[in-house]
Amino acid sequence: MKVHNKLFLTGYSLTLCFALVGCGGGATSTAASDDSTPPVSKTTYSVSGTVPGTLIEAFCKNGSYYSVNSTDDGSTNHPFTLELPKEVDCKFIMTTNEKDVDTSKHIVTPLLFNNGTTTSSYFQLSDDLDIGHVPLPMSGEGIQAPLTVSNSKVQVNSFSYDPLDTDNDGIPNVYEDDDNDGVVNKYDEDDDNDGILDTEDSDYANDSDGDGIENSYDQDDDNDSLNDSDDDDDDNDNIKDTDDDDYDSSNTTTTTTVVLPITYKADAGRLLGSQCAQCHGTNGISVNEWDSIAGEGDLANEIFEDDEPIMSAQAHGYTSEEITLIGNWLKTL
Repeated sequence: MKVHNKLFLTGYSLTLCFALVGCGGGATSTAASDDSTPPVSKTTYSVSGTVPGTLIEAFCKNGSYYSVNSTDDGSTNHPFTLELPKEVDCKFIMTTNEKDVDTSKHIVTPLLFNNGTTTSSYFQLSDDLDIGHVPLPMSGEGIQAPLTVSNSKVQVNSFSYDPLDTDNDGIPNVYEDDDNDGVVNKYDEDDDNDGILDTEDSDYANDSDGDGIENSYDQDDDNDSLNDSDDDDDDNDNIKDTDDDDYDSSNTTTTTTVVLPITYKADAGRLLGSQCAQCHGTNGISVNEWDSIAGEGDLANEIFEDDEPIMSAQAHGYTSEEITLIGNWLKTL
């Protein structure tokens, strides 16, 4: 991927201190008031803080996505709280001027996290976290240099391969500008500039939510914040899944139209010949070792063959007229 905004390459680091929520940090479980009541285990934790009017996005390595807008409380420090799953590696992207309809004027800032030994765009939560005020830049355009948030207690993981940033330049795939047209991939309906909308482009069939993670590795391939294994509409088409298509790269629904006849004419030969289907298959087309009889032209003679005792026994159950009717029907198949 090509980097659209060269400011990112210069980089700068702004160290922020943040404290765990409450005195001594939040609890990982709710204490039981009775020894007989087991503690309640939490599956999510919250990240909170203040920012200058901002869209906060969390892109997680398993393909899940979470976002929240800060609350305008009339001050310059707008509070936010975002719930994230525990022990899942996620990265933060914060956007100021996010309400401008011209997306090229959005000021997009990635965050880095440092715990004293490791610096990475990924962090994990094992407790609620308050990162305090994040002084994001309020001027400029496009991708900005990252801010580094430092805290010795935050769990930071680095990876040799980042599915959300495949060229490891610090800019998530969704905020790259692959075709250099001034519109980042997130808002670009044709981000390879091949004249085909991304939603119709076979090049993007394996990444249905456009987050840069192939569906086979994406555990939330419609970006609805539900793990596909728990999502009964994991392709986000408003149709409840009826089978296991969690990792179906096409995620398409096939509809077959069946036209029913307005009138129906009874066929005595077909009705009588339905018995033949038990051995010779539906409409006389065999799917086993028995012969197919569709198109049979000499049923009246062959049905009584001595070397076919089952056939002969069946034949004695019909009148000559009925055998003729069956034979005439078989000729039409």
